[in-house]
Amino acid sequence: MLRVHLLSECNPVGIEANAAYYGFGLMIYALFNVLFVTEFFRTAWKAGKAFLIALIPASLMALAMEVIVHFPGFGWLDSVAPADLVRQLPILAAGIAVYAAGAWVAYAVAARRFEKVDL
Repeated sequence: MLRVHLLSECNPVGIEANAAYYGFGLMIYALFNVLFVTEFFRTAWKAGKAFLIALIPASLMALAMEVIVHFPGFGWLDSVAPADLVRQLPILAAGIAVYAAGAWVAYAVAARRFEKVDL
């Protein structure tokens, strides 16, 4: 017998694509960009090394984002119910702020390092 899931039920596979999900996603992108861009423009060589240095923490953050919704008290992160979406908006706002700050930091550090790199 098939069971039909309602939108307000938790997703057993991971977090629903909601405001919190996008906020966490922006934070993960910021972390990856800061680590990758700043490491790559240290020498402008070894893009693979810079990629791995950025990938590992970003992957751990994504894993934490997917796992936290299964802990008691954090089920609202996995919901698309209107009341829970209101609770998720600060996470989205924080994600936007972290992403903007991360882009600025990545640019500033990479630009400074790029001036010193001999291509």
